[in-house]
Amino acid sequence: MTSSSLVSSKNLVARRLRQDIVSQKEIRLRERLNQGVRLREKQIAALEFLSSQLHQPAERRQFLDQQTVLANLVKQLSDIFEFSACGLMWVNANCMLELSEVAPEGSEKRIQTELDRLRQTGAIVRVLQNNRPALKESSEYGEWLVYHAIRTDEHVLGLLVGVLPEQGMIDGALLKLFEVILRNTAYELDSLDGSNRETASQLYRIENDDIEQYGQRLKFISDRDRLTGLPNRENFVHHLDILTAIEEPGSLAIVSFDFDGFARVNDSFGYGVGDQVLEEATRRLQEKLADTDFTDRLGGDIHAMQLARIGEDEFGLITGIKEDLDEAELLDCVEQLLDELGKDYQLPEADISISGSAGISRFPVDGRDSGELLIQALRARITARETSGKQVALYRASMDQSRALNSLLGERELSRGLKDKQIHVWYQPTSDLKTGEIIGAEALVRWRHPSQGLLMPAAFVPLAEATGLIADLGELVLRDACKLIAEADEAGFEQFRVSINLSPAQLLDQDLVDNFRAILDTHQTSAERIELELTEISASKDPGQVAQVLGELADMGFQLSIDNFGKGHMSLDMLRKLPFKLLKIDQTFVQGLHDGRANKAIIHALVGMGQELDMKILAEGVESQEQLSGVRELGCDQVQGFYLARPTASGTFEELMAEWKSEAVLEA
Repeated sequence: MTSSSLVSSKNLVARRLRQDIVSQKEIRLRERLNQGVRLREKQIAALEFLSSQLHQPAERRQFLDQQTVLANLVKQLSDIFEFSACGLMWVNANCMLELSEVAPEGSEKRIQTELDRLRQTGAIVRVLQNNRPALKESSEYGEWLVYHAIRTDEHVLGLLVGVLPEQGMIDGALLKLFEVILRNTAYELDSLDGSNRETASQLYRIENDDIEQYGQRLKFISDRDRLTGLPNRENFVHHLDILTAIEEPGSLAIVSFDFDGFARVNDSFGYGVGDQVLEEATRRLQEKLADTDFTDRLGGDIHAMQLARIGEDEFGLITGIKEDLDEAELLDCVEQLLDELGKDYQLPEADISISGSAGISRFPVDGRDSGELLIQALRARITARETSGKQVALYRASMDQSRALNSLLGERELSRGLKDKQIHVWYQPTSDLKTGEIIGAEALVRWRHPSQGLLMPAAFVPLAEATGLIADLGELVLRDACKLIAEADEAGFEQFRVSINLSPAQLLDQDLVDNFRAILDTHQTSAERIELELTEISASKDPGQVAQVLGELADMGFQLSIDNFGKGHMSLDMLRKLPFKLLKIDQTFVQGLHDGRANKAIIHALVGMGQELDMKILAEGVESQEQLSGVRELGCDQVQGFYLARPTASGTFEELMAEWKSEAVLEA
């Protein structure tokens, strides 16, 4: 064979190898996409089954018996979750667990074998005590078991076990639905006992509103980031919850990394260029993580790996690692990922040079709770950024003493506050200056902190914006407003409106419009009854994006208002172009109305400008009769302030109106 033929043969082999590698990557990518579709289909099927439980007609429920309920439960869950085998153990008359139902027929031996193993290891006792779902790998069959107690707060009724061919067939959202379905079944079965029927029939509808809201969230909020196609933060946390719930988990590394000074890219070149950087960064990371030489160094369970976009310029990585992996080697692997991010981005508009920082926490070494592990990774990342010459750092307990990092504990507390319903919505009424009637109310959030007492928005809204929890907070307020409007309709106040505040972070959230639409659909509330307030500063950030979002919201029917007007930096051109219907004059001008001519002249000018733009004018912060008379004389249409009524803790609509009218001082 000639040398040229040899070279040609080598090139052909190399080309085929490259093609094989590309094909393998495409196959893996398609498998991941298909898996995501299957999981979403299961979520919808689980929600439909849950809905059928919750809305079962009373006349049908009274003819149900225990055997029918259990047989239907096993069949439905087997179909929804695609269990290869499913079994239910029930507490018999002797208070012993015995196998009662299985699916498919003939799988009794398979299920009994797994149940015996769980009993021997004490896993059954633990899951009955904890009343939480658990995952465990089957030692003999290479499959996965998901199991959960069927119990009320007072009675243990049984245990359900499902066999999954592989771990990836369930995610955090499905695991939560599995839990809710079994809890609901427990109360339904308890209600079959006549002595408990009245109480249990109320209990087994476990927070119907919350479940419906959860269902709407699953339906309308994608678990993928729209720009990069990566899993989003919610998906990332669910995945970590799953991995840490496994009965005998392997070791994991949780990595939080982002760009240093990414905001400057957006400010200098525009958000379009910033998006291109994020897309290219995603491609580089995915390519590196698909390199088997790289993943072999980490070891661990390759199926545990997930890369996600969990913030504007923040990525998260979960990966299995070998238990004996050297810290230096783990740091080196993460540094390689940062090296990929740090390479120049050669884009049509500009060549961008930017570096990144990363922090690592490890499971179970540093903790077992997903929220704790994420905060620890974030602490390590900030430490790396603040330490000269370092790009990446492993979490150390000493980092807890950092004053800058201690503020991050607030994220976990706020997240828990939202889940534990510590965040409440208060309302302050708005009155029409011509008629003297209460025409609406502004929704204001308060946090009843378990140790710090009642906290005002300034104490926690900035934290919510910085941590991505502002979306959850905003949706909580909108849902409460929808409920109040429904009560107002029942009381005959069909023109009553509620105003809620939008933060700058919400306006840049690509899911805001879809999320708000879903909530309105759930509560059957007209968008015209909701007024969305934003400050001048909010409207001035990325005006193109803000104008687009506000346009979509206005098209839905939302009424838009500009809050605290006169203190920000909004251009008159922006005020003319954006679809505002109400201008709220900042309270500093109102409260200084009689301190000199300047404030009066400013209010007069603002009223005139608003009227020219066909906007209603509201005076904020009225605290005296003198101020009330002044804003009326200057032509304001509406008024709000302590002089008329203070913010009131939310109750029923009738309770709020009674409270406000007892304070009323305004007459037509």
